[in-house]
Parts: sequence; C-alpha cells; structure tokens
Amino acid sequence: MLKLIFILLIITSSAYAERAATIIETTGEVYIKRDNGKSIRVLNTLDRKVFKSDTIITGEKSSSQIKMYDTSMMSIGELAEFKVDNFAFDYEKNDGIMDVKFVTGAFRLVSGMIAKRGPDMMVVRTPVAVIGIRGTAIVGRASKVGSENIIILVKDPYGRVGVITIRTNGGIVTLTKENEGVTISNPTEQPTIKTFTKEQISIITKKVPEIVDKEAMFHKDQYRKMFWFKWLLDY
Repeated sequence: MLKLIFILLIITSSAYAERAATIIETTGEVYIKRDNGKSIRVLNTLDRKVFKSDTIITGEKSSSQIKMYDTSMMSIGELAEFKVDNFAFDYEKNDGIMDVKFVTGAFRLVSGMIAKRGPDMMVVRTPVAVIGIRGTAIVGRASKVGSENIIILVKDPYGRVGVITIRTNGGIVTLTKENEGVTISNPTEQPTIKTFTKEQISIITKKVPEIVDKEAMFHKDQYRKMFWFKWLLDY
C-alpha cells in the first residue's frame, strides 16, 4: 500500500512539474493540441490544464485567456495559435523561465513573476521576432513570415509601462514608452520604432478579450471587505 502511494506521489509530482498554465476563459471553439499531436476541445475544467509543448488554438469568432503559473496572463483572439515551448517556475525561490510563441493571430500579454527576474527569463516569440520582456504588457498580431507582424508596448492593468526588447536577425530595438511598437514582416528586417495611435491599437485588439484576472480581483475584493469590517469593529 505504501509503495502504491509513493508511486502515485511521483506521478503526480511529475505531472505538476510540467504543467505551465490554465485556460481560465473561452468563447467559441478552443482546442489544446498536445505534443503527441492529439487535440482536445476545451469544454470543462478538466480540459483546461496546459502543459509544456502544448499549443492552444482558437476557431472563428472564438477567443481564449490563459493564466501561466507565474501569474502571467495571455489573451488570444479568433483563428489564433499560442504555444508553450518551455516553462518552469519555482514558487519557493520565485524563479523560473518561460519561452512561449504567438504563432498567428491577435494577442494581449501581461507579464508575471518570471519577467521580473530579467528580460532573458521570459522570452516571447512570433514567426519573425524574439521579444524580451521585463514587467510589462504588450499587444500585437502574429503572422507567417512575409506577412505583417505587430508588437506594441502598452500599459499594464495597473497603469505601468515597462521595457521590452525586440530582436530579429537584422537588429535589436528597445521600447520604453507607451504605444511604441514595430511592424515586421521578415526575420532579417531591422526593427524600426514607431508610435501607434489608440485607434490603431483598438483595431488590432478588437476581437481579443481584455485581460482581467478575476481570481486576483476576487481576493482583492475579499481583502477590502475584511479591512472595512475590521475598521467598523475597531470604531
């Protein structure tokens, strides 16, 4: 009996070690394509676990929000693909590494704990560029080589603007100001910084749900209620 429990603990620990994220919101048709080629449609909470090497795919008029285990948040619109190439996070040491790719489609991203360790710890890719992220939010649209890929630095949900680096085989640029971005079609291009208008950003992200961490908001609301209750008792 003890041997069986030990084996189960090993299996469970191994499974958790490779888990990278959870799909927290879906609309329409959303699928998870496993590393073995098998695709699972996300229909209930049992289908929402995302592992390293998984690809999340949305259909027409569909979208998905993904919460990584370091609290990073991703949101993708219709006809999009998002792949977790590599992920590891140690809660006790508050350290880890992330390598993800927006293969196609419009997206939003808000970074979490891993990005705070440095721009090399959280790497985001599109078919034409590599993005190093440090504590910030970005929006954009990914597409195949030869088509327009857009990456824009924006405010995160708390109103902060961080720093990102965008690297191609043609060069590297650093974005530090709100709504700065690049448009790249080929990985050999030299990225050129330009400022996007709010209207342009709205068009790009129109069908991508805004990122809202409902779980974090719930805990924040509960804390606020507890604070006011304590204040009333003290009063």
